Amino acid sequence: MLTEHRIFTVFICASVLSISSDVQSAEPDQQAALNNEKVRHLLSSLRKKLAVQPDTVVSSEAKSSSSAAAVTASNSAFALSAETLPETSRFNLDEELIISLRLGNYTLSEVLAYQGVDGLRFGLANLMALLNVAINYNLDTQQFDGWIYDEQNRFELTVTEEGATGRIGSNAIKLTPEQFGLLDDDFYLSVTQLQQWFGLTFRINEESLTVYLDSDKTLPIEARLARQGRQIRSAGEVQESVMPWLNNAMTTFSRPLVDLQLGTRVAKQGDNTSSYSLLSTGDLVHLNSELYLTGNDKELVSDGRLKLAKDFEATEGGKVGLLSRVEFGDVTPVSAGFTQTLEQSRGLYLTNASQTDLVNLQKVNITGEVQNGWDVELYRNGALIAQQLSIENGRYEFNDIELYFGNNDFEIVRFGPEGQVNRLTQSYYIDGNSTTLGSLVYDASYVQLNKSMLGIRDTVTTSDNYGYLFGSQVRYGVTNWLSLGANFTDFKPDQGENLNAYGITTDMTVFNQLLYSNGYRSDSSDNISVNHSLRSRIYNIPLSFSTQSYKTKDDPELNYDTYAFGFSADLFKQAGFGLTTRNSWTKNERSNGSEQSSVTNSLSLNSPYGTLSNAIRWTENLNFKRIERPFSIVNQDTTGSEAILSDDFVVDDVILLPDYSESVLGSVQYRNSIAGITTRIGAGYAVKPYSDIISYDVSLSKSIQNNLNLAVSFNKYLQTGASQYSGSISWLNDMVSLRSYAAYSELNGWVFGLSARTSFGTDPAAPIISSRPLTSSGSVVARVYEDKNNNQQFDEGEKPVVGAVVRSLQTQRQSATDARGFAVMTSMQSGKKTDIVLDRRSLDDPFMLTTNSGVAVTPRKGLLQVIDFPVTTGGEIEGRIYSQAEDGDAEQPVAYIQLQLMDKKNNLISSTQSEFDGYYLFNDILPGQYFIRVDPKSSRNKNLRHKESALFSVKGDGAVLDGADFALEQMEFTQGFSVDMGRFNSLVVLKAFWGLVGNSGMNVSRMSPFYLWDKDLNKYQLKAAFLKEKNEADAICARLKARGFSCDVNYFEFKL
Repeated sequence: MLTEHRIFTVFICASVLSISSDVQSAEPDQQAALNNEKVRHLLSSLRKKLAVQPDTVVSSEAKSSSSAAAVTASNSAFALSAETLPETSRFNLDEELIISLRLGNYTLSEVLAYQGVDGLRFGLANLMALLNVAINYNLDTQQFDGWIYDEQNRFELTVTEEGATGRIGSNAIKLTPEQFGLLDDDFYLSVTQLQQWFGLTFRINEESLTVYLDSDKTLPIEARLARQGRQIRSAGEVQESVMPWLNNAMTTFSRPLVDLQLGTRVAKQGDNTSSYSLLSTGDLVHLNSELYLTGNDKELVSDGRLKLAKDFEATEGGKVGLLSRVEFGDVTPVSAGFTQTLEQSRGLYLTNASQTDLVNLQKVNITGEVQNGWDVELYRNGALIAQQLSIENGRYEFNDIELYFGNNDFEIVRFGPEGQVNRLTQSYYIDGNSTTLGSLVYDASYVQLNKSMLGIRDTVTTSDNYGYLFGSQVRYGVTNWLSLGANFTDFKPDQGENLNAYGITTDMTVFNQLLYSNGYRSDSSDNISVNHSLRSRIYNIPLSFSTQSYKTKDDPELNYDTYAFGFSADLFKQAGFGLTTRNSWTKNERSNGSEQSSVTNSLSLNSPYGTLSNAIRWTENLNFKRIERPFSIVNQDTTGSEAILSDDFVVDDVILLPDYSESVLGSVQYRNSIAGITTRIGAGYAVKPYSDIISYDVSLSKSIQNNLNLAVSFNKYLQTGASQYSGSISWLNDMVSLRSYAAYSELNGWVFGLSARTSFGTDPAAPIISSRPLTSSGSVVARVYEDKNNNQQFDEGEKPVVGAVVRSLQTQRQSATDARGFAVMTSMQSGKKTDIVLDRRSLDDPFMLTTNSGVAVTPRKGLLQVIDFPVTTGGEIEGRIYSQAEDGDAEQPVAYIQLQLMDKKNNLISSTQSEFDGYYLFNDILPGQYFIRVDPKSSRNKNLRHKESALFSVKGDGAVLDGADFALEQMEFTQGFSVDMGRFNSLVVLKAFWGLVGNSGMNVSRMSPFYLWDKDLNKYQLKAAFLKEKNEADAICARLKARGFSCDVNYFEFKL
């Protein structure tokens, strides 16, 4: 029966659409059917029931006055042209409407409009005010005056009963009374007229009561928002998370997420190996654990790392005391001051800085875990600045990356051998000192240098590089434009003397346009380093200049001064061609006269025809070799006598023999997709000391199907004459990726290999297997199932829902449920809060509802969050509401009154407004018991007595509860006398008491009781009746007292 009902519904919808699109040529009996009241209500019900979201509605635009009027239908949502109102419009002539006005993707306001003979009409004064157009309206004289887009483009309009006349610029305008409407507050024009006058484009969606507004020119409101840097609510996406937050606190133990890679390699020279690498992350003793292991057939575990960490901001919602993050295990030592970052070692790391805070404003480290064999590229503000290829230690490290003044938007792009691409982002904004007044940020570490947590492969180095290293740095905001910092390191080697160093730093903003930083550092060996830097941004071009001076007493010839200058720019973006350039100059001068200079330039041109990039580097080196007496290097003159080298190179009986070199080297690369083939062509070249092509390479790849990829490459090294050929076939599905490859070179001969990669989660509630990495970011699994018994829990035997789409709103992600009812979203950005919702439009049954409106999650590494979306089939309640005079005669429909659907616990479930004929509809109602009441404020405004309907039962399965009609009594007066029967703490008690009155034998059918909320006493006041004459009220009170009930008669006035 249910299936037949749905088939019938779809048939009716198709018929309605067909009738609506052909209405102008309809036969008389069809036209009569469309005018039938019941048919109109059926249309209204079906439109509401099957209405799609605004972004799926097909709407026609009002292009110009010469456009042909069109009526189209899609998914039962009607699209209206601005020129003509179709006869099938759901709006009656002169019907007033509340319209949501959107500019582009932004909601401006809710505005009043009404339906005219020429379509929707909007108030001109209100619209111009919303768009910030400089046009004023004098209500008394009914005159408009002002300008739009340009002060020379004047607008004037005078409105009278005979019509409206005026001008726009040099063009005269004239309207007849039929072309506009005059209401009390504004002058109403059709969207067609507004378009002709002001160049506006309107797209109308009747179902959602939404008008999309656009303009060929920049409107004043758009310019104002751009100047102020403000954002307004987006209609296409949710800007901030609003759903209830799902706790992601760490636990004592959680089943880990694992990325696993297996490989085997066969080589001609007999170097045959099989290997594995494993990344695992999960909760352990309320910390996040990260484990990396790798090995081969000769050494089961050849390398490994282990780290336990806790990010308090991501898991606790904020800092805990002076801590925002703590790490234990293999950690990166603090790089204090201007020193270089050292490799990971076992130890402890602490900080109170947030993800966007920096203790050191000069540089930043960007690191992370990745499987062996992956390539990683680092982009800053869209420009490639570093890359690491064929990673073999399960980790990428971009250390000591310079920070620009202004935006530093880093994107980490990870490329898998099978064609996988994963992206992560980190952003830092350097404006001034980035520390507010009175704030303090620090980080500190204590490590055993060059020792790992697992001790599998510790660095083999000299004994003076082993030992314990403590490093710390702190920065304090003295003002909003000045911060001071200090740093300290102490190294206790296993052998040799201790070494400690301290430093101070200053960061100062000048006129909000320039950031000056300096630093001083001294160690126990009397080595001194002084640094200065200037950073700014001019015309959106970041500039930096820095100097560093190093002095040592041990060997004065090691003293040096370094100078550096750099800038980058993004050009011609608006022209469709993105040209990115990065430039740097460095010079190092030593006290012995040696100099090293370099200039680097990189260009990248992005266009519809591909990406062309070039990088070139010029270097110059001047060194001096020391030769002491007796001199062995002499010059022979033409007479055969010996002559010593020029005195310019002799210092204190020492010859400084000059050694000069200069080189200019570069590389060029072109990337594009040609006929579906991803093409990369590159070459390395030299300009000095000789001009030649050093090498060139070509690589091609093509996706044969969605999950199959072929790739070939060729490399030629012209200096050695060596060549290398390679090819691979990659197969990727949702659970695993496979890659087979072959390579040949003259030097090494043939090599064949096979690799497999997969990731899996071991949570029994949601076991998942994915070809995407799971350990480097958060993951969400949503389960969608039919909740047959409506208990909000998944029970054995309940069917999964296949193909339902689950969305992550803030991160713009989505996934469809599989045969198990699971939708998996991986690679969720850690720490970014987002709402997870079920897209109801993806459900096969239009009557299906979810009892979970959505939750907010904050993904983090190692956490697999499971969310249930139980769905059930809902129903509808429809009917009409009337007003009834006190004599019971002359029922009239009550239009545009607010109705509220309440459950039996008196909770508000939904609200709606009756239409022009009193018709109302509540749809998407879960099974249960409900009653309908009139919004008390709305009933008072319409001079009606408040009343509630009887209790209704909604059974679901798409059933429509029809005929839920009820009437309100018209109040013929607002001042009179009420019969008061006391105050009650709850409505339940009040209603039970009134039930006793009704069971006492007294006729209460004509008394029209009602109740009021007493704000002062926080109680409900029961009034048994309201009468115009006091003697009538006294008579009712006397009858109540005769039956043992107490009552009082008091003067009462309804406040309308």
